[in-house]
Order: sequence, then C-alpha cells, then structure tokens
Amino acid sequence: MKIPEIKFLYLLPLVLLLPLLSYTTFQLVEQDKDEAMVQHIYQRELESILFSVNQYTWDKFQTWNTRLGAILKTSTDPDESRQLIRQYLYSQKVLKGFFLSDGHETDYICWQESSEGLSEKIKNQSTQIKIRAILQDNHDGIVTMQKLGRSGYARPINVSWDTSHVLLLYPFYLDENSQQKMLAGLILDVRQFIEEVIAGKVASVNENNLVIGIRRESDKRLLFITESAEPPRFETEERLWYLDDLTLQVGLTGTSIRELARTRQNTHLFILILVNVLFIIGLIAMLRTVSKEIHLARMKNDFVANVSHELRTPLALIHLYAETLQIGRVQNDEKRQKYYRTIVNESSRLTQLINNLLDFSKIDSRKKAYRLEPTKLDELVHEALTGYQSYLEQNECQVELDCDAISQSIDLDRAAVKRALINLIDNAIKYSEGKKWMRICLKETEHLLILTVEDHGIGIEKSEQKKIFNKFYRVGSSLIHDTKGSGLGLSLVKHIMSIHHGKVKVESKPGEGSIFSLIFPKVPMKGKAG
Repeated sequence: MKIPEIKFLYLLPLVLLLPLLSYTTFQLVEQDKDEAMVQHIYQRELESILFSVNQYTWDKFQTWNTRLGAILKTSTDPDESRQLIRQYLYSQKVLKGFFLSDGHETDYICWQESSEGLSEKIKNQSTQIKIRAILQDNHDGIVTMQKLGRSGYARPINVSWDTSHVLLLYPFYLDENSQQKMLAGLILDVRQFIEEVIAGKVASVNENNLVIGIRRESDKRLLFITESAEPPRFETEERLWYLDDLTLQVGLTGTSIRELARTRQNTHLFILILVNVLFIIGLIAMLRTVSKEIHLARMKNDFVANVSHELRTPLALIHLYAETLQIGRVQNDEKRQKYYRTIVNESSRLTQLINNLLDFSKIDSRKKAYRLEPTKLDELVHEALTGYQSYLEQNECQVELDCDAISQSIDLDRAAVKRALINLIDNAIKYSEGKKWMRICLKETEHLLILTVEDHGIGIEKSEQKKIFNKFYRVGSSLIHDTKGSGLGLSLVKHIMSIHHGKVKVESKPGEGSIFSLIFPKVPMKGKAG
C-alpha cells in the first residue's frame, strides 16, 4: 500500500469525527439556552391550559345569561317566566337560584324546583335582608360594573352566599333601550360547578397528563386535583375570571419545569456523548484494523522479498557448484566431495523452505490434513538429526543430545513433527553468532513428553516472545533482518503442536540464547487430524 493511501486512511476518520465533535461542542455551549427554551415551551403550554379553562367558564356564563335574558324578554306572564327559569336552572344543576334587583328591592326571585327548602327561605324577610346587605356591601363595585356594562366590558362580581354557594352579580337589561339599571344574581354551587363543568374541560385539554388543581383562596383549601401518585408541584396559577375566590393551578407530578427541562437536556447530551464515544470506539477499532492490515501487507511484502532471497541463494549455489563440477574444473576429490555436500545441503534447505510454503498455503486454505500414527518420539528425534547432520556440520554447529529412551508410543504425524523440530534447529543455527551450539533434550513426565531445543543465540525480548508465533512476524533486530527468513517457521510449529493437542513454549533472554519446548500429551489420538 502506498504512503499517500495510508495517510488518507488515517485522515478519513478524523474528517468524519470533526463534524460530530463540533456539533457536540455547540450543544454543550448552548445547553443553557436550550434549557430556557424548553422551560418557555412548557410554561406556554401551562398558560394555554389556564386560558382555555377560563375561556370555557366565560362562555358558560354567557350562555346562562343569554338564556335567562331570553326567557324574561319573551314571556310577559311573571308566573310563566318563573316556571321557565326554574326549569332552566334545574337543567343546569350547578345553578341553584336567580334574582333581579334594582339595587334596593329584590322583586324577582327563582329557585330550582329541587330546592324547595331554599324556596321557603327566600320568601322570608331575612333572605330579602341578606340580598340587600350584599348589594350594599358591594355598592362601589356594582356602580363601576354598571358603568362598564353598557360597553360590554363588565365582569361579574362574586361574593360568598354560604359555605358552599357563590353569588354572581352582573348588570342586566330587559331590552336594548332600557335605562333601568337592573342587577341579576346567579347562585352557584361551587363544588358541583368544579366537578361537572371545570373537571370535564380540564380532562379534555390535559393531553400531557399535567397536574391541575383548584384552590379556594378564602381558606387556602384544595377543592379539586387531577389524579396524582406524588405530591404536585404547581408551576403557574391564575384566578378564574368569574370566580375570583378560586385559583386554577397547573404543574407537573413529582418534578418542576426546570428539572424536567434539565433532565430532557441532560438525556439529549448523554445520548449525544454516547454516540460520540461509540463513534470514537468504532474509529479506534477501524484504525487498529487498518493498522493491522497495513502491517500485515508490509510483512507480506517483506515475506516475498525474504523468500525470494531464500530461494535465490541455494539455487545460485547449486547452479554454481553443479556447473563447476560439470565442466570438470574441480580435480581434487576432497574438494569435489565438498561441492557435492554443498549441493545436497542447499537442496535440503531449499526443500525445507518449499515444504514450509506449501504447508502454510494448505493451512491457510484449511486443506492441510495430518495422519497420526503410533510413533516413538526419541526415534523420530534421532531420525531428524541424522537427515540434518550434513547441514549441521557445514555450519560447524556443536550438538549435544540428551534423549531419554521412551517406551510409550504416542500418535504423531511423523513428517509434521519432524518439520517442526527442523524449523527450531534451523532457527538456532541462523540466529546464533560466532561459534554455534545447541542442546536437544527429550524428557518424560507422568503425563507429558517434552522436547526442547536450546541455543546460545541472540535471544528474544520478553515483549516479542508471543508475537514470534504470528504469521510473517519477525523480531525487529538488526541481526534478524540481516538474516533472511520467511517468518513462517514458528507459525507452522505452533500450528503443528495445536494439531497434536500440545503446545510450544519459549524461554529467552537477549544475548543469552533461547529454549524452545515442544510439549506433547500422552493421550492417545488415533486416525486423522486436520
């Protein structure tokens, strides 16, 4: 992979991440503004509910006033008018009584048909006195209301009639041209009005399940509240237009608008930050994967270069020595035998390299099959050393052999295990400086057979000891890079040991050498493995 392409791969995640980080920073900076906006939205919603309920009660009163005025204007018989008014009051339920007065005398009084007890009371002089007292006590407000009445801006005056009823006073005209200043009074059952009129409206406008309550100001008593499992926290309130002793309150259950706005904003920021974190983790994972792929590509390039060198070197020597022998330029028998040995050794080395490549190719494509058969490991070690003896002599490598006689056979693929041992021997020779030496030991325990190859080579750093068994990996040492290799030998050794349910271990110190151990279990394994 070219360097510009690699730079682009590293730059791309940063380009993708920049807009997300910028948006997150913007949200953090604008958090207070967003919170204030959310609070404002909720506050407007609460205010709209208050207005809607107030408007509904206003319309209700106007309906009562219009209907009662129509009865009085169209009926000339007072008894008939009273009967019609009683029927209308009964149909409304919440209206318990109605009267007309000129401010001094109450000359027109009606009660619901169901209120017979009250109808008897109203005939008493004490009731007349009560109405006159109420009118006198509210004289100034009544005068102001009557002045505004002609302009259509008059608002009723409400006063307490008794503990459960309210009297609504308002200007009333029998005809458009009448100059007589009449007062009308409606006696309202407050609790029934709340339950039958206001509660229904509250239910229709409360789409977000807000807490709505009605408080009586005279005694601060809560007369009505929507269902709430937690103590309500009212955010805003407003007096009812017609019943100013009643306050309509709106709030949230168990929280406040500020807390709710902050919770929503914090949730939004949490999700945004979580997306950032996941995105960054994804980018890191992608960069790691890309780095591994780039590293693998580089190792494959090095592998091709190293293998090419590994192939060229023995081929060149074989060609040179064979050509020299062919033209008869070597007259000395001892020298001729040396040439023959070199050709044989280089052929073996070339065969070993090609076998490694073929095995790796089959393993990589999962086509490699192994045939396990009972084998004595000590005999296999002697067989491998015998076949590799000339190469050891050519490299002047001193070998110490310490093999226990193994009586028990274990299931092995002879060719594969021999190749694993030869790979370890070959590494011990290649990565040793000066005089070359190795010790090959085979020991038996109760459950294991342990074959070790020890050398006095350059050693391996602790941090590199796990990596050396990876495909194409070569330790970053100047000596190792001067010594060509495919980077496949130890990977094949590890794979071969895993097929035999064993494992390979390494103990090494830089400058002191290495000990590679092939550990085989004694568990019998019959047949094939792949």
